[in-house]
Amino acid sequence: DEEVILNTLVEVCIHLRESRRLQDLLSLFYRSGKKPSQHLYGALIKAHSQLKQMQQCRENWNEMVLERAMIPNDIVLGCMLDALVCNGEVEEAVALFNEWKGKVGANMVMYSTLIKGFAAVGKADEAMSMWEEIRAAGSSMNAVACPSMLCLLLELVCFAYMSCDSWIVFG
Repeated sequence: DEEVILNTLVEVCIHLRESRRLQDLLSLFYRSGKKPSQHLYGALIKAHSQLKQMQQCRENWNEMVLERAMIPNDIVLGCMLDALVCNGEVEEAVALFNEWKGKVGANMVMYSTLIKGFAAVGKADEAMSMWEEIRAAGSSMNAVACPSMLCLLLELVCFAYMSCDSWIVFG
């Protein structure tokens, strides 16, 4: 199937960070006029995220959910959340997560993505609220969420240290 080949090539270009080839693949696909499957929407969103083309991520998302009335699966939602977080749109990612988690379900990958976003912008309270939401849902830390929480704590310690008005010099 052509879509399976395209999806594989897109994933390989993403993994190898081959931006020029990735852009060429995307251009070829869009010129074809074909409509992507749900799975391919996820790959397209990831590709445009890597290329820092957030408007195209949003256009793919809106085409899928608004124009085609497709309900995303957890993987595609996770791709969009990651795209938003990786491009500095943490609040938008949280709003999207809250909008869809009741329909799609939430998983540790999604929570970890949002926690990673909060850590990147130094929002400890929001990250800890997300952790409380995980616990309230009866979930526990796993191999996916644990590194995100550890990174959050490390980043917050570093952020607090660098924000200090007075530096302690050991000598």
